[in-house]
Amino acid sequence: MLLYFEKLVCRFSNEIICVSPSLLEKASELKLTKPAKLHCIGSGSSNGINTDKFQHVASKEMSVLPIDSKDQVIGYVGRLTKDKGIDDLVEAFLLLKETFPMLKLLLVGRLDKDHGLRANTMIKIKMHQDIILLNFQKEVAPFYKKIQVFVFPTHREGFGNVAMEAAYSGLPVVATNVTGAKDTVVHGETGLLTEARNPEELERAIASLLHNPEKASKMGIEGKRRVEVEFKRENVWQGILAMYEL
Repeated sequence: MLLYFEKLVCRFSNEIICVSPSLLEKASELKLTKPAKLHCIGSGSSNGINTDKFQHVASKEMSVLPIDSKDQVIGYVGRLTKDKGIDDLVEAFLLLKETFPMLKLLLVGRLDKDHGLRANTMIKIKMHQDIILLNFQKEVAPFYKKIQVFVFPTHREGFGNVAMEAAYSGLPVVATNVTGAKDTVVHGETGLLTEARNPEELERAIASLLHNPEKASKMGIEGKRRVEVEFKRENVWQGILAMYEL
């Protein structure tokens, strides 16, 4: 039924803007409409990344976080649900703790009412002393500053805006190789791509960056440069405007 309604909407639309190249591929694969009607603005994103809010980041929010200078921190920003791969992230974190005793996991986002997370995952999130759970934050830019590796373990996505925000904050990104998420990372250059629903592979990818901070730093630099060139909102706006001017 959902597929039917997607096709119906596409049928009565003049043009279809897909928010990522891989989403365009998926739409074509599902035969939602004629390929000629499908478009992607530049490298993707619905509205581009507002880089202005990352220029002067306040640090006062950080004082309340139980994070010391000696700690290593991996982080996630977004909704906390099964489809976002939170079960996989928590499991990978527990595996990482065996090698990195000073590691902490920072989760910034709202727990969905119908989150679908495993009971054991919820227990670990609430009880583990090194898992820091914050609720929805209006301004997330300051929290990227406390993270060494950003993890985006989603099972499905349109486009990963938070992954691009993390990249612009100078962080290497470990994301899943799924529709919408894989467009946010140039594998081996700005971060690493892993198989979805695979905590062990996720753990290995994160560990490789924690073991090699110089490599992680270079990926963060390349990620920020990529956002500046391909994903700034002004560039995306120009692409959208050009579509309406056709």
